[in-house]
Amino acid sequence: AVAGARKGLTARDVQVTLPGGDLQITWREEDGHIIMTGPFAYEYEGTLPTAVPS
Repeated sequence: AVAGARKGLTARDVQVTLPGGDLQITWREEDGHIIMTGPFAYEYEGTLPTAVPS
């Protein structure tokens, strides 16, 4: 969505249709933040160790 807006192909506020439902993506002009709004479902929950090997 942001790539399309940067190229002038879409507006800064678009709706993307995905298999799980519609996702509203807004690229705010005032601060450059990208806001994604839509349905969600937990797929996984877990923890990472404090020291992750590199």
